Amino acid sequence: QIVLDGIGAAAGASLKTLDISHAQLLNNSSLPEDLFSLTGLTSLLANYANFRGTLPSTIGRMTSLERLYLDVSDLTGQLPSELGLLTNLKILTMGQNSFSGTLPTELNECTDLERLSLEKDDNPSFNKG
Repeated sequence: QIVLDGIGAAAGASLKTLDISHAQLLNNSSLPEDLFSLTGLTSLLANYANFRGTLPSTIGRMTSLERLYLDVSDLTGQLPSELGLLTNLKILTMGQNSFSGTLPTELNECTDLERLSLEKDDNPSFNKG
């Protein structure tokens, strides 16, 4: 099993791609705060990583992100407005989670966004409109 605590201090701003897809994370943990210290990261691939909890507002620190993949976890709650700070984002896929509420209007700031995927077959509480 993998523990991500301390990854921000270990990799700093030099890490460009982090692929933890299908990782066996210890205790199906929440997204670690250290992850959001990776300000130079351009790609975060974390499909099937089994994260739990909400997507924190500190995601907005990752302003270099171009690709964010968080499909098939157990993420819940409202999407943070700070996603709009990720103005370099081209791909945002977070399908098969349990988000609720509406899309933050701040996503309009992501003018380079080419792909947005938030599908969830069995979650009627997420309002896409």
